[in-house]
Amino acid sequence: MLFGSVAAGGEGFAEVLENFSVKASAASVEDLIYKINDGKVTITGCKSSATGSMEIPSAIESYPVTSIGICAFSFSTGLTNITIPNSVTSIDYSAFERCTGLSSINVNSNNPNYSSKNGVLFNKNATKIICYPSGKSSDSYTIPKSVTSIGISAFSGCTGLTNITIPNSVTSIDISAFSGCTGLSSITIPNSVTSIEMDAFGGCTGLTSITIPNSVTSIYFGAFSDCTGLSSINVNSNNPNYSSKNGVLFNKNVTEIICYPGGKSSASYTIPNSVTSIEIGAFKGCTGLTSVNIPNSVTCIGGSAFYGCAGLTSINIPNSVTSIGNSAFRGCTGLTNITIPNSVTSIDISAFKGCTGLTSITIPNSVTSIDDYAFSDCTGLTNITIPNGVTSIDYSAFRGCTGLSSINVNSNNPNYSSKNGVLFNKNATKIICYPSGKSS
Repeated sequence: MLFGSVAAGGEGFAEVLENFSVKASAASVEDLIYKINDGKVTITGCKSSATGSMEIPSAIESYPVTSIGICAFSFSTGLTNITIPNSVTSIDYSAFERCTGLSSINVNSNNPNYSSKNGVLFNKNATKIICYPSGKSSDSYTIPKSVTSIGISAFSGCTGLTNITIPNSVTSIDISAFSGCTGLSSITIPNSVTSIEMDAFGGCTGLTSITIPNSVTSIYFGAFSDCTGLSSINVNSNNPNYSSKNGVLFNKNVTEIICYPGGKSSASYTIPNSVTSIEIGAFKGCTGLTSVNIPNSVTCIGGSAFYGCAGLTSINIPNSVTSIGNSAFRGCTGLTNITIPNSVTSIDISAFKGCTGLTSITIPNSVTSIDDYAFSDCTGLTNITIPNGVTSIDYSAFRGCTGLSSINVNSNNPNYSSKNGVLFNKNATKIICYPSGKSS
């Protein structure tokens, strides 16, 4: 693999190796960062100081420019337009994401894989929209009827768009397709769409309601996360896989709660008795909720289920729950105490990370493992007791617990012990955690 080395005044070989990128020789491309591998150039980045128009050359150092890498130009806010040559045959996802000054992406008409129309980037036959430049001045856009797929981050960060029309030809809305489109107040998903991917509408704070048509058979977790203005998700009654109740999204037979809209006005919510699983990110970012009642039917609390629910002061975890997923209650700063039921066997990674209001927590004897960062940054915790059932405590489980003065281990625990509130392995040959809140 080679890295470019032509720059005004020259650069030493050692400096090239250190930076793994340099300026291209032509003034119009001097801010490009690239690598050369197998005789082909991939654009991997662009210096943040780059401004104005950028014409990507078809060759650098006599090697053809064939690829634009992941996030290569992302957040290059000074660029106003980009021209892609016919030599480029691969453009990775999010290549031009959040380029807030970018108003136009133009593709050489002889390019075999890509095309552009009115400054918007598509694949060659315009069946997939790849990037709508986030600096375009128009507040509305109609996706061409040739499009069947809205690509990864295609409209991400297009804060100026207030209206987007999706045609009946579209069948899939990819990851983060409309994420961060804060100006979008409404959008109609046509009956042709079958899949809505992860974070597809994440952070669309201006959306107040959304309707899922009967054609949709797949909605991935976090599709509507951090939509703080969203008060209702409604599902067509003929949809075979999904349903809604009082504006909350469930699977068809209401055994899985998928998304509680972040903009609902109620401060409390009772999950229906039919629900057995709280899905990944189901309540993520619902800062207005102060209490959630979980019924005895629930056995699984998915990863990030209540992540960032800072207003949550009360939650009951019933004895039916057997697993609490990664980051399930992360950042729930309003919670002051939690009782984990005897049915739970593991506390997953970052499950209670950043619960700064938590002053006490009861770990039952059923728990066998406490994973990485499980209680990290719980600055309000003053002491914690490890029961005899725990056989595995991963590193950093209590990292950043600045108020923690004592970790006590049940004397019958086969793997761990404590002395003067300090955590050791059983025979005290290894010190595992000295509580950072000890006064000594």
